[in-house]
Amino acid sequence: MTCGTIDSLYLYPAGILPCPTWEFNQRVNLFLRRTGFDNGWNRQRRRWPDKASDLTLTFVTNTLTFAKWQTWVMENGHDWFLIDLDRFGDVLLRSTMRFTTPAEWQYTNHDTIRIQINGELKSG
Repeated sequence: MTCGTIDSLYLYPAGILPCPTWEFNQRVNLFLRRTGFDNGWNRQRRRWPDKASDLTLTFVTNTLTFAKWQTWVMENGHDWFLIDLDRFGDVLLRSTMRFTTPAEWQYTNHDTIRIQINGELKSG
């Protein structure tokens, strides 16, 4: 269930699946990501030449759409994809991201599911 690609990245199908709500938080790490080593003069070496930016997204949907969302995430969510994120003030910013954790979900009332999942924004 993919809905087109741009520059060989999947575009999140916002017209079919739920968009993330405004309830998301983003954590920008000001330090470069590093790989730890047990010994040596330099115990940390750069793994990536960019800063980390992790976020938690919240989706609210019904049971039927949740099944479709979960299918799309299992097929595409852990690879880089494009998604439009609300940047406060009704401005949508197209971002490249991937999910990094399994989804946590719960029923908030009959046929309404609240999903939270962590992801990583691609910088640069």
